[in-house]
Formats: sequence, C-alpha cells, structure tokens
Amino acid sequence: MSNAEQAGQPRRFLVILNPIAGRRRQVFLRKTIETLERAGFIVTIAATTQRGDAEAMARSAATGDDRPDAVVAAGGDGTINEVANGLAGTGMIMGIIPMGTANVLASELGIGAWSGPVSRTLIDGVAKPIHMGDIDGRRFLMMAGAGYDARVTARIDPVIKYRWGKAAYGLAGLLEWLEPPAAPFEVVVDGRSYETAWMIAANGRRYAGRYIVAPMARLDAPSLTVCLMPGAGRRDMLRYLAAIGRDRLDREKDVQFIEAQEVLVPKAPGALIEIDGDFHGPGPARLALAPDTLNLVQPR
Repeated sequence: MSNAEQAGQPRRFLVILNPIAGRRRQVFLRKTIETLERAGFIVTIAATTQRGDAEAMARSAATGDDRPDAVVAAGGDGTINEVANGLAGTGMIMGIIPMGTANVLASELGIGAWSGPVSRTLIDGVAKPIHMGDIDGRRFLMMAGAGYDARVTARIDPVIKYRWGKAAYGLAGLLEWLEPPAAPFEVVVDGRSYETAWMIAANGRRYAGRYIVAPMARLDAPSLTVCLMPGAGRRDMLRYLAAIGRDRLDREKDVQFIEAQEVLVPKAPGALIEIDGDFHGPGPARLALAPDTLNLVQPR
C-alpha cells in the first residue's frame, strides 16, 4: 500500500480527528487505533479545533517534508470531505475511520462504521483511485444536492446534530416539508435545460447512509449521475423520500437519471446546495467531474 510497506518499515498513519465525533464513539476509535498499532503501524493523531482545520492539516501533511504513508480522516462525512479537499492533487493515500451521523462513504465501500471491517480495510486494503465531484473548485466525494435536501441541511444546528444524530435530520426534514413548497428551478445538464424541484448529482450509489439513490453510479466511473425529481408538492416530496427509504427511487416514473460531466445550478430561492451532507450555500454554482482523482484505501 505504500513505499514504507514495501521497504519492510512500519507504516506511518496521520489520523486527523474531529474530536466532537470522537467523543461520541470513543470506544470504536480506541479499538481501531489499538488494532492498527498491534499490526505494526505508527499512528499519530492530530485533532481539529474548528471547521477548515482538517483540510489544512491534510494539505500540510501531503506537501510537507515529513510525509506519512497515508492520511486517515476520523470523523463524519464532513471531516472526510475536508481531508479529501486537502489531499486533492497531491497523490497522497487517504483512509477513513467513519464516526459521523450518516457515514455515506463507509456504506458505499461496504465497511460500515464498525471497528473490525474498518481496521481490516486500513491494514489489508488497497489504495485505488476514485473520481470526485467539483463545485466551483471544491471537491465532493459522494453527492451534491440542490433543493429539498440542501434546505434541510441549512436548518440543522451543529449542537442538535451532535446530540440527536440522525434524528436531527429527521426533525429538520419535517420542518422543511411543512413549509410551503418551493418553486421548481432550472438546471442545465451538459448544455441541456431541465426543470426540477430537487436535484442530486451522485458520485456513488449511496445517500444519507445506507440508502441507494443512484444504483448505476460508481466512484471509479468518470461521470456524475444526475437525478432529477420534478415534483414540487408536499406529496411529491413524501413520495420521493419514501422511494429513497425503499431503495426504489429509480422506479419512480417521473424521476430522470442522466450520466453527465457538468451541471449548472441557478440562483433561485429554492436552489440551495449541499455537498456530502453539509450545507454549502445558495446558487449559482457549477458542478462537474473533478480533474484529479483521490487514492482511497478500500477493501480488497
């Protein structure tokens, strides 16, 4: 997996830890680190103190003189996103210790958020290149959404999210659903215009944890899978959410899936944007396939 491994030397991991997530899952983190150290890894932990620290730490590790063999993101999908942005274009190997609310990337890789599979992946896995999405220069790993889900993430208070976990998303989703429906907006996908009320640009199959939104999407595929949900009413949103919960969104007759390289999202009241489960901001924005790949440790 690394030059150090090939030379027969202990492998060096820098673990960038979101300590808020760490407090929630201390036993899981401790068991994972202990397993790595028993396997001969040298593990250094660097804790973040505020948003943006993980990205800066990852970039510094990847471009400094004393490079580790891999940088491991220990936290939720937001922390993993930050580390990926810090490592983009550096060639550094990245691993994950999923400790968040949804853990979408971990579900996509089939390792869940359990110490055994996570440890085995970091010890015995193989670094493979994956494609990433890009939104105006910022990378995303699993998805970017415009519409309903972004408006939900905009409602979430970080303190409530920490205390309530997934229930925080459920409450925010209910409050947003009770609001008067937002008007549809126009997106441009590879030069063609479409009207939609909710758009998901998927880089992988999973969404909000274990749910499958785009069964045809793959992390190693050089394209995004754009999912367009045109219905704007409360019943439409309830229907889409129920279909996502049953992994059957691709069977809804009005839902359209498009393999694409570029999506343009307008500036519109309902067209807020989220990436990898965290609120990003309002449009306008350009979503595209990133020009570089990320070397991600995955199960063999």
